[in-house]
Amino acid sequence: MAAIGVSSGIELSTLRRGAIRRTGVLSAYGMANMAPAIATLFVMGAIVGGAGVAAPLVVLWAGIGFLFHVNTTAEFSRVSPSSGSYVTFLGRSFGQMGGGTTGFALTVALPVLGAALIYQMGLWTRTAVAGLFGYNLPWWIAGIALEVIVAGLVIAGVVLSVRVALALFAFEMFVLIAGAIGMLVANSGSISGSGFNPGNIKGGTSGLGVAFPVAMFLFIGASSPITVSEETSRPRRMLPWAVMSAALFGTVIYVAMAWAEGIGFANNISALLKAPYPFLTAARHATPWLGDLVYIAGFTSAMAVLVVSLNVASRIWFSMGRDRLLPSRVATVHGRLHTPWIAALCYTGLSIGIAMIVDWISGPDNGFGYTASFGTIIFVVVYIGANTALPVHYRRDHHHLFSAARHLVVPTIGTLILLYPLWTIVKPTQPRPYNWFGLAVLVLLAAGVLYSAALQRRGVTAGTVLALEEEEASTRSPQPVGGRAPTMPAGPAKPKTV
Repeated sequence: MAAIGVSSGIELSTLRRGAIRRTGVLSAYGMANMAPAIATLFVMGAIVGGAGVAAPLVVLWAGIGFLFHVNTTAEFSRVSPSSGSYVTFLGRSFGQMGGGTTGFALTVALPVLGAALIYQMGLWTRTAVAGLFGYNLPWWIAGIALEVIVAGLVIAGVVLSVRVALALFAFEMFVLIAGAIGMLVANSGSISGSGFNPGNIKGGTSGLGVAFPVAMFLFIGASSPITVSEETSRPRRMLPWAVMSAALFGTVIYVAMAWAEGIGFANNISALLKAPYPFLTAARHATPWLGDLVYIAGFTSAMAVLVVSLNVASRIWFSMGRDRLLPSRVATVHGRLHTPWIAALCYTGLSIGIAMIVDWISGPDNGFGYTASFGTIIFVVVYIGANTALPVHYRRDHHHLFSAARHLVVPTIGTLILLYPLWTIVKPTQPRPYNWFGLAVLVLLAAGVLYSAALQRRGVTAGTVLALEEEEASTRSPQPVGGRAPTMPAGPAKPKTV
């Protein structure tokens, strides 16, 4: 069993290097975490409520806007790929304080968003079971049971979990495309380009202000492939293409769904807003045979997100444990399966615990809104931090590759675009408890700074290990990088790949 020694003296098995060998697989993996079906069912109606007929245009603008941030993850992955993702990126740019504070924030954000996903899975499963069988299944039974099943899949191996996520994603895409085509055919007389006319945005700039932040959040999962960099055969080559293509194709999918949904209601926005799940209503009207499949597509979409999100969280925590930002035991990897099983179990347990506590306080519907909003705020702050770190990292450590356009102008634009949706969810005029979330995140970041300072005094450094290209791993010995710990290959290649 290949192993690396961490500074705590504990010997840890490595992740399965070279398990993912195709850029297309990584791209689809990122799109699976964007959850097109569940997002279309849950979120698109809110965008239409703000933008009216011009929802497709607002979604298009949001997709283009998010690409400015995805450029940051692509450029970091080109030179510093790591399972630690943003923790490593900010650690190598701003030192232990940057990486440690980011890691502290993500340690809170990941299980909070995990709780939101459990709510989403449980609530949609309850809706689907009621629609298909007329039985009222308690949301928490489905949410917790499926989270536990997903934890087993993730621990069983990265190849298995990625294959499952891609299969679930393929099914939801079939249903979405079939439904969209059915709506266009059944309502061909209503087909027009009105959805792309800025003059049709309801309420003008005020409607844009409501719809644009919601549309931005459709794309947050696009960067998820970066956390499996140490299990990718050529991370520096594959990951930049994967995250950019995931965001691009995701934009095309969401714009097409928003446009088809409007056509499905003959551009009658008032009728669309009265439907609890507009895409489901329009699809069942246009293609009755597809109605039950839409329920199942929502289920498979939510399942795919659970799989990818658990992979993301377990890899980030594995990397943090390896760097001693978390207890070293969190970095323990199963000797045969080469998966960070302790990190996966910790994430699963914390996510379930948060979901049940918040449900006891506020109920599942409010619980979903609270956890999704709070976790998203933290991630947007981390995204802005990464945008700020990119020019620092390239100018200092890769100055021969520095491009003012890619590494300064584009991330600066990305930050400016992200500031607006961030403000909409932290502004103090929001109803309680949302109006307290911004302050809570500031307190969290302050605690992260103190935590990082304490670790720094103990000699802990964030972002010590990078993934290597497959050919590098077989020919190059680890060398110190800028006085940091050696760069290590992620482990031996195995026959099973995806």
